[in-house]
Amino acid sequence: MTQEEKIKHFFDVAMDDARKKNVLLVDEYKKELESEYSGYVAKEEEKALTKYKVSKETLLREKNSEVSKKQIEFRREYADKQDELKRELYEAVVKKLEDYKKSEDYLKSLEKHIDAGKEFAGECQITFFVDASDSDKIEQLKEYAGTEVCLDDKALIGGIRAKVPEKNVLIDESFVARLNDVIEKFTI
Repeated sequence: MTQEEKIKHFFDVAMDDARKKNVLLVDEYKKELESEYSGYVAKEEEKALTKYKVSKETLLREKNSEVSKKQIEFRREYADKQDELKRELYEAVVKKLEDYKKSEDYLKSLEKHIDAGKEFAGECQITFFVDASDSDKIEQLKEYAGTEVCLDDKALIGGIRAKVPEKNVLIDESFVARLNDVIEKFTI
């Protein structure tokens, strides 16, 4: 082998060795980069997932808050509408009662309550009370009852109340008492 051949052989061997080392270094560097990249991606995915969860929880809280506000607003509107309807119904019923009080049936109803009160009182003293709007019927009711009939100091809207002091009893057949009972139980 000549000197040139030897140099060429040495050069080829050195280059092969350098290439092999270069390939190993590049492969090792690639592995390190891939490992770092995988760690970076995992860390960023975890950050993104955490951010997503926080955003989701925030949105859920905001949505629940809005739903609660809407429910409160709806309940308030519902209660207002319910009160308005009850008021309208009350006014309509009072109007019907006023019309009824002008009829002959109303007077018969008062007489029927007087009979029931007298039967309950038996031999005991009984006093009947009517609404101020029925003041024109007092004399007629006194005559029918054969006992005292007075104006009540409370607004009764109509109907009659009776007091039996000896039995410590108050009989309330007034329209206002009946109406209040119905309103108390009434739901829309």
